[in-house]
Amino acid sequence: MRTQRKFKIVEANLDGIMAAGLCSPPRRNRATQITIDPRQPPRMYLDSLVHELLHCADWNFSEAKVRRMSRIIATGLWRMGYRRKHA
Repeated sequence: MRTQRKFKIVEANLDGIMAAGLCSPPRRNRATQITIDPRQPPRMYLDSLVHELLHCADWNFSEAKVRRMSRIIATGLWRMGYRRKHA
């Protein structure tokens, strides 16, 4: 059984970067960092988060595969009513 990859999610304005989210490459004995730009509309935020989590799950997935899978997963979650809860 594969051990679970450790990761942390942070929000930061990604000014100057043509991306809504980033996932750091996997490194031995280090948590992967996912950075999401919080200024996105809710639906896009969900898609970006799922997209970066897929990169975290398997760094070897092609960008096209991650895009396709994240769209399907985020759409399903959105249709089921999943929304970000602000504290």
